[in-house]
Amino acid sequence: MAFGYEYWIVYLPEFNCDSFLLFVHNPSGSTKLRDYSEGKERLLGQPMLENVHKATEWGRTRFEEKPHTVSGHDGESYWFSRIAEYNGRCLASAQGIDGPKKVADRPPARTVGMKNTGRAKRGSQRQLQDYVNLFPQELNQAVRAQLPEALRERSIRWLSPLANEDYREYQDNDFLEKLGFSTFGQQLARFWPKGGPCWDALGVIEARNDYDHPVALIVEAKSHVPEMRSQGCMASELSFEKIRKALDEAKQWCGAAAESDWTGPLYQSANRIAHLYFVRQRLGRPCFLINLYFVDDPYRPTSQAEWNQALDTAHRELGLSAAVCGIAEVFLTGKRTENATLRPIGEDPSESGNASGPAMTDLSLPAKNEIPSLAIPARYSFSAWRDRWQRLASFKGAHLPDPDHRIDQLLALWQEPVPGRWQRELGWDIDKWKESPYRRSDLESPHAGEHTMEREILIDRRKTVTLLGEPLLYGINAVPLVCDFSDHGRRANVETDLLLLSRNGVGYRLTLCEVKATADHPWFAAVELLRQMRLFLLSPAAQSLMAELGFLPAGNANIALTGLVVAPADYYSAKGKKGNALAHAHRLLHRMRQHYKLDVRLAVWNAERNSIHECSGA
Repeated sequence: MAFGYEYWIVYLPEFNCDSFLLFVHNPSGSTKLRDYSEGKERLLGQPMLENVHKATEWGRTRFEEKPHTVSGHDGESYWFSRIAEYNGRCLASAQGIDGPKKVADRPPARTVGMKNTGRAKRGSQRQLQDYVNLFPQELNQAVRAQLPEALRERSIRWLSPLANEDYREYQDNDFLEKLGFSTFGQQLARFWPKGGPCWDALGVIEARNDYDHPVALIVEAKSHVPEMRSQGCMASELSFEKIRKALDEAKQWCGAAAESDWTGPLYQSANRIAHLYFVRQRLGRPCFLINLYFVDDPYRPTSQAEWNQALDTAHRELGLSAAVCGIAEVFLTGKRTENATLRPIGEDPSESGNASGPAMTDLSLPAKNEIPSLAIPARYSFSAWRDRWQRLASFKGAHLPDPDHRIDQLLALWQEPVPGRWQRELGWDIDKWKESPYRRSDLESPHAGEHTMEREILIDRRKTVTLLGEPLLYGINAVPLVCDFSDHGRRANVETDLLLLSRNGVGYRLTLCEVKATADHPWFAAVELLRQMRLFLLSPAAQSLMAELGFLPAGNANIALTGLVVAPADYYSAKGKKGNALAHAHRLLHRMRQHYKLDVRLAVWNAERNSIHECSGA
């Protein structure tokens, strides 16, 4: 919200049945409805906030936008771009419900160069989705190793295919826009006709300083040799002439033999090189084409030797006698993917009495029948986001089913944006916490188990408690991380059991604790902790709480953040479900530490020693 203004992209067919619109509301109650579908701002009216909300549906025909304060021509370009994206992604479904005409009866507001591929089941597309979203460090290391030495220490940020964008791929103007080259759309149109390469992945190597350009990465991925070849260029006569001219320029630029056929079976490789030439030479921007080859993909294994032979043949056919500046050939080992052989989470054939089990499904995204019918579409609802964590945490029986797949899903879920309006506003009831750090209603006689542990740590033994070897300064319990919600009420709320502050040799440590005594099991507790950490990291209000209480100097930069599951030792050593889940919980938190540099651990509360220390085996 910029200066209190709220921005919504809405679909109101009575004003414009061909495009989403921008609706702006300010704290004084005034509104404006703006149309940017033709590239320029056009004021359509000033409908009331409640009427717009009644006429639209959150997550389907109404989307909240981030603050944007740029005005003038730049502002018009920005909102045109944002609305065009929604037109391409959502307009068909919106008009199918509310619009007076069918989409086929009129041209779209804009041809959008995006492809919502969704979660792939196998092959190079699935491998690349997994590497970008689940194993980015391995991918970055392999890419950097093939780049010039000056770039090998710089960070890489992947822009697609991202799980939180439904693994969308980009082409034409939209691939330029994604890379930050949106002002070069006309140059691309003159160079290449619409329907150019749809890039398997896009990324940038971050600039070192304000004077550097980021380096664009455009990726083409293959997992077996036949993927390299196609029927060749199938463009119309007019488009073919433009393509042939562009390919000839690229041939000359990279030193390829003039007589080599770049419109035949290796046309896909050729048009990727042509676009590398366009960005590097025509636009003058640093760019690398990453040709990514997966070795021994379980779906269709191809050995390193087979790749080497196929690439030598392809280079000869393309007339390339030397390496092309700006092309990096990267090899990665294919990872085993889970697809149609897994059960839907929460369904165990041994519990249903059906030996064959339920119908098989791909668990890469939540199955449709996993999400209850809500008034708010599930994928835009905070409560549905919260429930996805809950489903991954819960299981029946003594053993966790499909642990590897659940861990992969949690790694991907961590990266997704948190939907809906969930954040608490700044301004807590600080006086109540100052009166007593224990906020539950059973202060005088706490319930046995978790509440007793919380009181011991916060009140009875606070002055002698050590937290990971550090003296405890202060702590509070029952800290809400979200506000109340209209779609599921308090059921959608999330709180952390303890928020603790300790002092170490270089600064302070804030620790979120999920406290357990007998309830649930270590895996469930670890997933709950991660959900709390995700919300805490996105909540300025929660992060400022200790400073508002006066225990943490405002603006202190030396603050470490740790997440702990805190339980007595016998919680982890219990037989049955708890003991069986312990190793999986350790592995989940280990993977989160590896991939996202989160300090998350299992810990033991030792009441005899007044200490919270790390659980062995982490």
